[in-house]
Amino acid sequence: MTEVSIDRKQALQFLSSFGKNVGDLKVTFAIDGKMTATVAFMSHYFHKERQVQGIVRTAGTIDISELEKACKFLKSAKSDNVTLKQLGSGKTLYINAGTTKVQFPSSTAIVSYSKVPLIERLINDSKDSQWTKWHNAELEIGGVVNITDLLTVSKMRGILNASPIFKVIANAEEGELSITAGKRHEARLFNTVTLSDPVGPNASIESTYGPWLMENIGLLSEGNAEVHFGSNTILAVEQDNDLLIVVDQRA
Repeated sequence: MTEVSIDRKQALQFLSSFGKNVGDLKVTFAIDGKMTATVAFMSHYFHKERQVQGIVRTAGTIDISELEKACKFLKSAKSDNVTLKQLGSGKTLYINAGTTKVQFPSSTAIVSYSKVPLIERLINDSKDSQWTKWHNAELEIGGVVNITDLLTVSKMRGILNASPIFKVIANAEEGELSITAGKRHEARLFNTVTLSDPVGPNASIESTYGPWLMENIGLLSEGNAEVHFGSNTILAVEQDNDLLIVVDQRA
């Protein structure tokens, strides 16, 4: 059994912060009060961790099969705190908010989590290499960027064409990371940020990403983050205990 009492607004913010196309979620609550969740798709991987504003009464995992409905209930509830309770994987999820309680059916198959174990094996290998490799690809460049300066990219839907291709270019010697999108005779984007503490060659390293890059960047928070990047491969972003892996266009 897993049971946690948590600030309602924090629960809503956390559960709704994994992207609009995420329909279910596996959330782990640790005895030390850590709340973590991870999703993985063909386009990206995202791991997020926060300290619970409340009490983890019984540590464990909660599977939320109907994520959108759960978030709608949390948004409409009026109490300051809610209780999440589940007896086990695939069991009914109970959410109590003051005098109101809802029950949601749950499945043992959480789609957003199904690819996580595979991707995490690659992540562990990459960490062992100090983020210099991703599978068979080289991650030539590393450094620190201010995500605040990149969040504009996440707001380009409706401005760029329907399926933009984003080009990411980084140069350690110049200390810059640029994101561009768009073709001639249509709206174009140019976003260049400082790459601090850069590591890498005196050369421009380039990779391309699909329209998912817009939403992926929007998953991050304002502030500094460490990036790891290579030619025609993934873009990895470490921000405190969060980790985003954006899969390139050619993968």
